[in-house]
Amino acid sequence: MSDITDISRIWPEWHIVDSIGEGAYGKVYRAIRQDLGDTYDCAIKILSIPKNKEELERVKIEVESEEAAYDYFHGIVTE
Repeated sequence: MSDITDISRIWPEWHIVDSIGEGAYGKVYRAIRQDLGDTYDCAIKILSIPKNKEELERVKIEVESEEAAYDYFHGIVTE
């Protein structure tokens, strides 16, 4: 499922206008919504942690347990 589909599923009132940027762990989109005749803009960042299955498997091998891998990725999200 694409990031854009995820956004519209979670916040159906927001409509993606374009992509603003992309970094190591996510993408940022410009979105708008209309409410009572007014238009509102926002930036929505979608984090992808881990980036892919290969990163997940690499970390699981390095830390030697699935629970430790979860803790590692949780730490990235909460920093």
